[in-house]
Amino acid sequence: GAGAGGAAANVVPRPRIVGGGVIESAEEFPYVVSLQNSDADGKRHWNVCGGSLIAPDIVLTAAHCLPSVRRAEIGTSRILDGGGRGGLAFDLRGGGDDDDYFRVHDRYDPKTLDYDFGIVRLPTKLDLGPGRSGAGAGA
Repeated sequence: GAGAGGAAANVVPRPRIVGGGVIESAEEFPYVVSLQNSDADGKRHWNVCGGSLIAPDIVLTAAHCLPSVRRAEIGTSRILDGGGRGGLAFDLRGGGDDDDYFRVHDRYDPKTLDYDFGIVRLPTKLDLGPGRSGAGAGA
């Protein structure tokens, strides 16, 4: 049945990759950010979710990702082969509950994934080069 907004009341959220496809080079997508977790000693990292750099120090991602995020890598080949060569890495210590680095939409609901928007604030503003401001319209 349809709910008040016309949407089906029994819809179950499913993760999806929009567009799919093969990435030939990490340099094709300079605003892609690998949001990562790490082992206890911080020596080994793995991708948890992706994000988009939308301002010199702001990454847009999904709110459900934030509790596991400990680190952000930008401009790395890790998105292709797990190598982590090149790029910039930021230690975000404290995980998704650290208000200095993480924010979720005020109406985010982890049960339904409504308003599943999260922001990661990097500890440093990046120099995106002349006339570049991050991903978005015209980027």
